[in-house]
Amino acid sequence: MSPIIFPSFLALLLVAAEVRRTAATKAQVAQPHPPIDCHYLNSQRSLALDKMLGVWYAVEVVEHFTQDVRTGHTDLPQCPVFTLTEEKRNSTQSPLIRLLWKEGDAFSVEYSLIMPEKYHKGFWRSTGTQNGSLAENSRYRQFSGTVHIMRATGDHAVLTFCSETELQVFSVLLSREPTMRQSEVRSINNMLERRGLPVTYTKSTCRAHNGVSANIATELNMAGAVFIILLLTTVVLH
Repeated sequence: MSPIIFPSFLALLLVAAEVRRTAATKAQVAQPHPPIDCHYLNSQRSLALDKMLGVWYAVEVVEHFTQDVRTGHTDLPQCPVFTLTEEKRNSTQSPLIRLLWKEGDAFSVEYSLIMPEKYHKGFWRSTGTQNGSLAENSRYRQFSGTVHIMRATGDHAVLTFCSETELQVFSVLLSREPTMRQSEVRSINNMLERRGLPVTYTKSTCRAHNGVSANIATELNMAGAVFIILLLTTVVLH
């Protein structure tokens, strides 16, 4: 990992607490979108879990702000990889799903998730604590909340993470390949808007696989924060 990125990563962590306070203050002044209810996001009710398992590439992250704190778009060369596995348990228990989020050899974090509602298979809840190199950082904030499967097909999926303890709601667009047609990305973003999730800031990833030149990718890598920062905090820099 480049030694230039890591200091930026730590700097973002240091401002996390102040950012949350600032965002909360702004929420009291201006709120163009209604608050997001993590229990009613209209996620898929039916789901073939076995079709969800395996390796995925995160090709875009969409941050959902309900207050006017950040808008825009960023291209990033990093190509995070998600791996979903199921741990078999007895028939009286809900499936235990392991979600491993990795960025190369630098950072990883593993979620443990359960499917608490038998007839709502696209609604998952975190259980226990996260593991991985990122979770070992003393500044890491354990995620406690829900993960909603907003869409799941054979070649792409949309997961919305909704924290119950932080000002943080974001969606991850997953693809079986490190690329996705822009028309499909726009369609997914429109779907999220229709379901009450404002698309306020987007981060396109895997840009090295999508025609971004090596020089531009290097510049982005040096200037931007590590993409996995979303797992720690929603950061706004002014």
